[in-house]
This record gives sequence, C-alpha cells and structure tokens, in this order.
Amino acid sequence: MRILQSVFFILMGFSAFSQDINVLRKEFVEAVLSKTNADRFMASTAKVTASSKPNLMAHRGAALIIKSKFMPKIEDKKKYIKEGLSFLEDAVSQDPQSIEVRTIRMGIQENSPKIMKYKGNIKEDKAFILKNYSGTSSSHLKAFVEGYIRSSSAFTAEDKKGL
Repeated sequence: MRILQSVFFILMGFSAFSQDINVLRKEFVEAVLSKTNADRFMASTAKVTASSKPNLMAHRGAALIIKSKFMPKIEDKKKYIKEGLSFLEDAVSQDPQSIEVRTIRMGIQENSPKIMKYKGNIKEDKAFILKNYSGTSSSHLKAFVEGYIRSSSAFTAEDKKGL
C-alpha cells in the first residue's frame, strides 16, 4: 500500500510540474504586455535558482529581462538584464538541445533593443527550432513553440507554412 501511495505522490508531482511549466509558458508570452503581467511572471519564477532545470532557468532569465523593461532607473534595468542573461545563457549551456530554451532565447534576442547587443544567436536558434520542431513530443511545448514561430518576424511565410 505504501508503494502505491509513493507512486501516486510522485505522479502528482510530475503533473503539478507539468501544469506549472504550462503556466510559465503562458506568462512568458503575456509578460511583455504590461507591468502587472511582468510582475506575475517574475513571481512565478521567484524560486528558480541556478541549480534548477534549464527550462525553468530560461523562464527566470526571460522574466528578469522582461521585468527590466518596466524599471524606471537605468541601474536597475542593467542589474535585471545582467542577471537575466546569466540565467538564460546558463540554461542554454546546460541543455543546448532544448527547443524550449532555444525558443525563449530567440524570443528575447529578437525583441531586445539594439543597445543591449544581444542578437547574436537568432539565426542559430531559428535553424535549431525549425530542425527540431516536428520531433517535439509534448503537445503543450509544441503549441508554445508554434505560437512563437507564428508571431515571430524572423520566420518566413515559408517557415510558417511548413508547421
């Protein structure tokens, strides 16, 4: 009986994680729309650390970078961007084969201001995403990536037609 209970709680933990990551994906998309949304995304990623899973680290990095957009002081903007970039690039280093991590990085790079000088991996990430999109097994992750591709100006009509 205890074994069944343990298995049940483990499965519930995986289910809760799955739901949480889907919430983060939704919040990532909405965060740029308002300070309130950016704050919500920041709060949802507050417990993510440098030892968390790479996809969570990528979301934390994105949350920090997006939050910087709404900071009134330039020093605060720089601090949030620096910390966000650290999370995001560590996530890519730890799991360079993650389509989610690459999609988040590309989304941040594509939409970052030129002054940030953070646009160096757009072509690489785009090629990776297009190559690996069809092999994505999670329907939620696939929908997240497809939503990004369809809204991105970096992808051509031909790229989008092939989805």
